[in-house]
Amino acid sequence: MTYAQHQGTNADTWEYDVQLVEYTDVPAFKQTMNTMGSDGWELVTAAPVSRGGTFRYVGGLTTHFEMIFKRPRRRAP
Repeated sequence: MTYAQHQGTNADTWEYDVQLVEYTDVPAFKQTMNTMGSDGWELVTAAPVSRGGTFRYVGGLTTHFEMIFKRPRRRAP
């Protein structure tokens, strides 16, 4: 039995979620990652961003990440 069958999902389709997370708040960053993971989301990619559309650095560190998650789409009941 595949993971998708076990979870009652359709393995051919995915749903996605995008989160903008402030990295300077490390506990909140970790909480977002853990919450998404426990809800079945898998991190696909993370990119440093700013609200102005360019990288934003404070003391050489990225302050925000746009994170894209995916998980198998659940079948309708």
